[in-house]
Amino acid sequence: MKTKSILVSFLFILVVTSCKKNKVDPDSLISIQSYYKTDPTSGDTIFAFHIPTGFSPNGDGINEYWQPITFMLDSSVYLVNVIGENGKIIFESKTPAPFNGKVNGEPLTLQTLGYYIEAKDKQGEKHYFKGKFIILK
Repeated sequence: MKTKSILVSFLFILVVTSCKKNKVDPDSLISIQSYYKTDPTSGDTIFAFHIPTGFSPNGDGINEYWQPITFMLDSSVYLVNVIGENGKIIFESKTPAPFNGKVNGEPLTLQTLGYYIEAKDKQGEKHYFKGKFIILK
């Protein structure tokens, strides 16, 4: 587990160093992981969840917040936890609220954070998501 964490940190440093050296826009490195649930009979999407792989709270007006996007959600069950590098929850919301990259009013530095999400679709099925995302500046 520690080796994986060191590897992720090393790769993150390589990406950030490369961006600064080659003047790559950090916003161009951010993508979206999407999850879908479809109706087996009609093939229609009945639940979708989109999670950004990072955000860049650098004041340019693009990707200033980290916020999963969903539709077809039963809002009675929704929880987002953002976990800092020390393993402690640094942001928690029971509504689809954005995380601005600040803890106690202070902006976080470049780093990898974790997330844990619980959501329930309109058919009553619960969904769980966990992973990592990056703060870029």
